[in-house]
Amino acid sequence: QFIAYGFAKGEPGDFIHTMELWDAETLTKIKDFGEVKVGGFQDIQISNDNLFIGCIGDNRTLNILEKNSEFLLKRYENTSAFTFSLDNQTILVYSFTNSKDKQSNVISLDSFDTLYQFHKFGSFFRINKEKQIFTIGYEPSLGSKMVLLSNRWDSIISVNKPASANGFNQISYYNNSINIKLENIEFIDELFVIDILGKKLFTMSEITPVNNEVSIPLVLPSGNYLIKIVSSGKEYSSKFIVTR
Repeated sequence: QFIAYGFAKGEPGDFIHTMELWDAETLTKIKDFGEVKVGGFQDIQISNDNLFIGCIGDNRTLNILEKNSEFLLKRYENTSAFTFSLDNQTILVYSFTNSKDKQSNVISLDSFDTLYQFHKFGSFFRINKEKQIFTIGYEPSLGSKMVLLSNRWDSIISVNKPASANGFNQISYYNNSINIKLENIEFIDELFVIDILGKKLFTMSEITPVNNEVSIPLVLPSGNYLIKIVSSGKEYSSKFIVTR
């Protein structure tokens, strides 16, 4: 419904950074927030209930403002990424001052208290309808790749794209269990868990998924793995990652 953007006015070395809110349908300006003390803009987002605006400047400061006023509700220093949750109750903030203290915090929009903290982080956040998180650069070994995290926010579902091809809808690893969501597979003749060297770590036969889901209790160390399924003479496979 809205477009928010920031820009610099004035001469080089003496810029004044401002932000405006526009109607996305009519492309008419609704509100001018005036000068915003952020030194530029990297990201601007509006909460789903249209009550809050968040903006990060090039000095890595996140400002949370009331959309209908110029009132600054909260300011977070050393922030590189954020997003509002779909339920309008929390904001996810990624911050750090050095490589050792990187952290992601789930923060209440009511009290601005930290509700949950986890050390999974990236340079970008967006949350989908299933409360799964898309981020970039989840850990150094992945580099600059898009990653989809589970809605528990502590396990990778897939890298670069969701695992939805070849019979798999989603794979996640949580509480020492592989959780698999399938597409159009009613019976599994054989299931294999294979490590990166091709070694079969687990085999199971004659499985009937319940509500298109299968859970396999299995303790696995951090690493890359492959799930292979044989069903009605067809083979399906998908990779997943375990992090601890």
